[in-house]
Amino acid sequence: MDNSNNFPGVARRLLCTVLFLVIFIGKALTQHGASGCPMEWKPYYTPSNELTCTWFSKNKASWIDAMSWCKVLNAQLVEIKTPQFGLHLMQSMPAGRTGKYWVGSTDMEKEMHYKWMTSGAATSLRLFDPSQIRSTTAKNCVSTDEKAYWTVEDCKAEFWFICQIIPTSIPNNAQHIQSAQNTQNAQSAQTSNSALLQNNVGQLSRLFSRFV
Repeated sequence: MDNSNNFPGVARRLLCTVLFLVIFIGKALTQHGASGCPMEWKPYYTPSNELTCTWFSKNKASWIDAMSWCKVLNAQLVEIKTPQFGLHLMQSMPAGRTGKYWVGSTDMEKEMHYKWMTSGAATSLRLFDPSQIRSTTAKNCVSTDEKAYWTVEDCKAEFWFICQIIPTSIPNNAQHIQSAQNTQNAQSAQTSNSALLQNNVGQLSRLFSRFV
């Protein structure tokens, strides 16, 4: 059976695929903020003048899933070790995404001994509201909100979350972070992106049909 008549259609699909790969991969590898953080990440300088970057999720997840998302981004769930950093986060929270955000502290390993899971450092109890400092096996993971109010929640609850790049990892991981972040952004806007993709494919196909 002669399949030569199918060649123009195959060529169009191949060209569209290549063009979109070039556009999206190029965007993922080149977008980088002037601050030294990947696009959409907020810069912050620690008291020792080290740059760290934070990113606010566009979807909600359990505490464990939030930890996993941050690891995909070569980052960690944020560790808030100073009031100044907490204030920075409070002021940086996106409009329309108010409510609770997971941070990287828990007492799952030992009841009432809160620690930052990535660094292993103890979490200062001074940052909690006194009413939250109580022993309960039902709630073990820490959240914050737009008022910098810390609460202890059920780790299975789904909240927004904040990822943080460890300062020493920023130069080597920026491209990987941006690429992985694009995946998370794509999942958060899957429906609208699908419609846009179909529209662009149609336009490119019409354009290419003039040459085959």
